[in-house]
Amino acid sequence: LQSMEGTANSIDFFKDAVASGLMPLLTTLAKSHKQDDTRRLALEVIASFIEGKPKAMSKVPGFIEQTVNICVQFLMELNDDVEEWAAEDDDEAEDEDMFTNGKEVIDRLSGAMAKAEKFPQVMEVLKPAIATLFQGTNWKQSVAGMALISQIAEYVDDDVTITQMIAAIHAQLGASHVRVRHAAWSALAQ
Repeated sequence: LQSMEGTANSIDFFKDAVASGLMPLLTTLAKSHKQDDTRRLALEVIASFIEGKPKAMSKVPGFIEQTVNICVQFLMELNDDVEEWAAEDDDEAEDEDMFTNGKEVIDRLSGAMAKAEKFPQVMEVLKPAIATLFQGTNWKQSVAGMALISQIAEYVDDDVTITQMIAAIHAQLGASHVRVRHAAWSALAQ
């Protein structure tokens, strides 16, 4: 996997196999491999392809959807122990590496696609994903939804969408779970 990280040459080499073989393999590794390091590395390969050739990757059927799906799964891998979470510094939250990695890749996806003028395509995938997360009953879904909003905020320039995003976050400020409230305040700080 390390040798597959996207350089211009490797992306060109794999471009014909991205949809048919490479993305299904990387998606499976990122979602279900037993070792977290391997899962993160699989997502890193995907992110490097996005950054290396965003326009080409935006044309690969299902590429953005699968990338967002993996990131959402990573974002929901949060520690259930609230007391342990509260005692940790943000820099020490090793058990939250998957969450951090999911946020970073959403930001990298959004940034690369914005530079390639393809961010609206990403938003069309993110809107239903965010709506589904906020409709869920699990606190991890709400935190993941707010993390997505936080990561894409700088790329959204549509006033209606911005207003909807702020309203969704504002509604979470009174949530019963402390992690949801913390995520809401963090998202508003963006």
